[in-house]
Amino acid sequence: MEASSTSGGVLQGAPRTGIWKDGAVQLSCPETFPEGTRFSVVPLLPIPERPTGHFVIIAGYGLSGRYIGELLKQSGIDFCIIDKNPSTVRTQQRLGHAAVEGDVAAEVTLRAAGIDRATILALSIPDEEAVARAAETARRLKPDIYILARCSFASRGLKAVQRGADDIITAEEEVALRFHERLTLLLTQTPSPAGAAS
Repeated sequence: MEASSTSGGVLQGAPRTGIWKDGAVQLSCPETFPEGTRFSVVPLLPIPERPTGHFVIIAGYGLSGRYIGELLKQSGIDFCIIDKNPSTVRTQQRLGHAAVEGDVAAEVTLRAAGIDRATILALSIPDEEAVARAAETARRLKPDIYILARCSFASRGLKAVQRGADDIITAEEEVALRFHERLTLLLTQTPSPAGAAS
């Protein structure tokens, strides 16, 4: 599950992940929230609690990549991070995560990250040309790998699919979903006196 907190109707921070257990959502974050904090909860597909034999390569460890990594960690699924930022790679290695510095579209980088045993490649980098090149290289190196690619618009995602991606996640779709979630939350709340006058 994904939860976003609101306090006084204002979104607080990035989405958090959690698990439905014993009739309640248990968040994976260590932070606490003020009494009465509301959460917008979006059910996600269940992830197996035990390892499934999957090994995932996460290309790009910005916000999207960290979110993917957290989900995989909670599920006990092994993964390796590829990132161009040496500081990010060193930090993740210090935290005990497999991490490789380099260009995700380079064969040497994908091999160092373990593409030979990977079942999924999550291309979460914001560079659409690099995503398309990486999809092509990964498909050549491991024809049966599942490639999930990030892109800004569906029209641009077609290039990644043509070059080897199995599926795309577009920013425009995610923005539309977030608007739907937030508007649904706002429209189901009792209007405040200030909002009633509008």
